[in-house]
Amino acid sequence: MKISRPYTLKERIYQLCNREHYFNAGTNDQYNMMFYAACSSQYSVRDVAIMIAICSINADVSKVEQQIQEIVDEIEAGAA
Repeated sequence: MKISRPYTLKERIYQLCNREHYFNAGTNDQYNMMFYAACSSQYSVRDVAIMIAICSINADVSKVEQQIQEIVDEIEAGAA
């Protein structure tokens, strides 16, 4: 029997980066720091979007920010 569970924020951002081909110009250390920031309350959605855009080729910060905010909203709605 397969156990289903909601995806975590980290998993959802990982999927976003893979699907949209984001973070294709960053190092492993930068990638790990971005995930740390994404899961920390010290950083905003915009901060994480900027990190992703800086380490991506042709990524628009506003679009990335909107996509991450949608993920956060979906996760928060599922937790309610």
